[in-house]
Amino acid sequence: MDIHEQFAGAPWRTIVSDELRDAEALTFPEERQLGAWLARDYFTGRGEIIDAGAFFGGSALSFAVGLSRNERVAREDRVGRIHAFDTFEWLPWINKKFLPENVRFGSSFLDRYHETVRKYDTLITIHPGDIIRQTWRGGPIEILFIDCAKSYEANNAIMKLFFPSLTTGSIIVQQDYAIVSRLVWIHAAMEFLAGNFSDLGCTRIGGSTIFRVEKPITAQDVSACQSALKSGLIPLARAAADRFDATDRRRAAVLGSIEKFEEAPLPIPI
Repeated sequence: MDIHEQFAGAPWRTIVSDELRDAEALTFPEERQLGAWLARDYFTGRGEIIDAGAFFGGSALSFAVGLSRNERVAREDRVGRIHAFDTFEWLPWINKKFLPENVRFGSSFLDRYHETVRKYDTLITIHPGDIIRQTWRGGPIEILFIDCAKSYEANNAIMKLFFPSLTTGSIIVQQDYAIVSRLVWIHAAMEFLAGNFSDLGCTRIGGSTIFRVEKPITAQDVSACQSALKSGLIPLARAAADRFDATDRRRAAVLGSIEKFEEAPLPIPI
């Protein structure tokens, strides 16, 4: 079966897991099914799994559930293969329904994270801290889940940190792509690098859009992309929208994001 046909059938929707369905997370259940399916049926062990934007651990849990069921990867080779990046701190933007009483912003919620992933903690390596100040040891990445590109600087950091470690066949999941937000740099960056990817569609619910790497991305490619975003952010985002016809909900999501950004622009460093 052609890989595009395989993904078009949304096979992840067959994943059954009460713990994924009931997890306290900012992702939708179908997005958690996608993570589990990728880790179970797509992941080969030739690279690592990056969870960039872990929050309470819903996405890491998804990958862990899938990896624990992956019969192609030996049990001992599953240890630490999921890398969870987040500040793991209470911040003002977090939905009030998740905030504890008398919350102290800047304090850690790693205890909540550990509650979510405790059953699978040996599979996960935790990387606390702002993504802008993180480092990556340079190993190949097979699955890259992005849910922390909430600022222009964070998006640039993610590209610089992780994109050059992707190889042909690697998967990127852009969790905020198919929803209306002001994060137009996501659409613009993926458009500039469109020649490196094929589009494998999106979940039916939520924003997660799936890309497969067809041509490795160099550090020079990332640098060129960052330069292009400074001068052509909105034109690139509009070009991204034009890739989709009116029946594809991503067109409305990208155009809606552009409109919201133009109404109330987010800061872009000069």
